[in-house]
Amino acid sequence: MNQRARRTSSNSYHWSAKPIVAIWAVILIITLALPTMHGFGQGQNNHIVPPGNSHTEFDRGGMMTNQIIVKFRDSGSGNRAEGLGMAQVGRMSSAAGVALTHVRGMSGDAHVFSLPATLNRAGITNIIDTLNALPEVEYAEPDHIMQHTAIPNDPRYPEQWHYFAPVPGNYGINLPPAWELLTDDLPRVVVAVIDTGLTGHVEFEGQTVPGYDFISDPRVANDGDGRDDDPSDPGDWITAEESASGFFAGCQISNSSWHGTHVAGTIAAATNNDIGVAGVNWTAKILPVRVLGKCGGYTSDIVDGMRWAAGLPVPGVPANPNPARVLNLSLGGSGACSASYQNVINDINAVGATVIAAAGNSEGDAGSIQPANCAGVITVAATNIAGNKASYSNSGDIVDISAPGGDSTGYILSTVDTGTQSPEGDTYAGYQGTSMAAPHVSGVASLLYAFNDSLHWHHVLAIMQSTVTPFPEGSSCKMSICGSGIVNAYAALQLVEGTLPPAVPPTYVTASEGSLTDKVRITWETSSDAAFFQVFRSTTDSLPDASILIGDHPASPFDDTSAVPGITYHYWIKACNIGGCSGFSSSVSGRRGILIYLPLIITR
Repeated sequence: MNQRARRTSSNSYHWSAKPIVAIWAVILIITLALPTMHGFGQGQNNHIVPPGNSHTEFDRGGMMTNQIIVKFRDSGSGNRAEGLGMAQVGRMSSAAGVALTHVRGMSGDAHVFSLPATLNRAGITNIIDTLNALPEVEYAEPDHIMQHTAIPNDPRYPEQWHYFAPVPGNYGINLPPAWELLTDDLPRVVVAVIDTGLTGHVEFEGQTVPGYDFISDPRVANDGDGRDDDPSDPGDWITAEESASGFFAGCQISNSSWHGTHVAGTIAAATNNDIGVAGVNWTAKILPVRVLGKCGGYTSDIVDGMRWAAGLPVPGVPANPNPARVLNLSLGGSGACSASYQNVINDINAVGATVIAAAGNSEGDAGSIQPANCAGVITVAATNIAGNKASYSNSGDIVDISAPGGDSTGYILSTVDTGTQSPEGDTYAGYQGTSMAAPHVSGVASLLYAFNDSLHWHHVLAIMQSTVTPFPEGSSCKMSICGSGIVNAYAALQLVEGTLPPAVPPTYVTASEGSLTDKVRITWETSSDAAFFQVFRSTTDSLPDASILIGDHPASPFDDTSAVPGITYHYWIKACNIGGCSGFSSSVSGRRGILIYLPLIITR
């Protein structure tokens, strides 16, 4: 069960009079006059040691073919290879709308038919659907063409150790076999990169949907104006003169970071384009949401950007026509989770999107960094090539999972710009940081949504946590430090594609009583098999038609602050995990400020 469920969110923000550090800084400390948040990435230009690869066969899925496989329900002599008659082939051809030629019988009494021409996926699908509707056909399917390699042709992919299968000395996220499962007809899941914006890097051609610049202060935006529909990154450099006095006094002198560009490249850089690097999920679409500029970004801008990214309304900003299912937050600042962050995360979770946040780079407790410490986010720590905790990475029981973030033994290679201030040209560089770890998890989350669009964020977390690569023996990472393990893309997709375990809810749920004047509180026993709980409410004892879902909750307790004083409500609970949800519990009734002791017996 997620540890943060037992933490209390703060409604206040603690400010400090210390200066902000640069975009790849260890931790952000702010002044009242300056922006409040920044990215958790550290830029490096060191070369990455390229581990070896292996070739594997995989189904290209989207490739064209000129053959189909058919098995008939009656496998008697009339449907065996030697007995298949011209009349039956003619009937098949008539149904398919094309002339089929019987090529041969194959093992298992199936048959191979050739088509008069090579067809694309749409053409093959029409024929297959028609043949499967025939009463004598047990199944018909494309005779897929297989290829001998899943290795992208991007020339610098061999340097991306963080994608490779986990082996001693090289703990990547196991992408190559996961890529074997990708097909051309998968939905293109939108991933929001809440960051510094994007450059016009060649690796993003065809990989983005229109974003927005949410930086309201033109000085921070560095593009001559405030909010607009251009999320391009003009650069976030700080000069010695700016650092010495004025609005940016105390900010660390630095070249432009191209932080958002690096993060986005890890998630969804164009792949198999004979250029540069590969992305975790090249079938995804990047939604650039610019919230960080010179010396960081304000929480108010970040929260508005998050809300807009998920398709929620923001005053004065046009609606987002491409809501994101995954939001990557490679940024953060010190303090307890603020009300602003918790409220927007609750709203984002409610519309079915997943928020993934970097744990921070201060070598301390991730529980002191927001928004990583908020309820409803997946918090990511960083590991190195050996599977150890990266020295800079925050850790603790608030961390859900780890992913490669890199260090001097091997950096995370991705897209950046050559310019030291304004954009000048495309290039690549190795960075380190939890900012680099989070997009690995965001990319995998987008893969899960591509295979199953009905997943809830709790499902995404449960799937990834239950399929991790364990930390190696002797690693500085333990579950209490770095989460459940290192994200494993292939294992996670296998779980989604296979049979999911059934929901096993707690045996009973017990309500509590108390003099709560501003809410109704329900508590219940948790279960290791339940990933989250659904809470329903009604003003009558009628179930389920008269009840409404009022929220998904990771753990007990649930506080119903929307209950109207003086009205008696009835509540029910469902226990859920990646296999689905249990039946309704029996009901408990109570008013705001009072809740009766009643057992809640879960029904299957």
